Amino acid sequence: MQRDFIAQVLPILRDAPEVITPTSWHRTAEANREEHGDEFSQHLVGLALDITGASADTRRRLARSGIVVVVEFDHVHLQMLPARQLRRWAERYGAWILTA
Repeated sequence: MQRDFIAQVLPILRDAPEVITPTSWHRTAEANREEHGDEFSQHLVGLALDITGASADTRRRLARSGIVVVVEFDHVHLQMLPARQLRRWAERYGAWILTA
């Protein structure tokens, strides 16, 4: 799934005319806590990416490709799955895939 995420996002970012800077991708549980990330953050499994510099056109292209695009105050958050999907899987299957 991580490869699918990168394969979906990378061509769009690479072809964008503006300079895009990744600021956060795969995080350890400790780094995620330091960032005040959700305990089920997709960053923990490499399915989320934070970037700066993406134009509105690039954000639209990402969204049209199926990536979840969230414009934050100082960055754009991209993720593979809908919000709370990892939490729903953990509740359904009774376990989380990482230990924090």
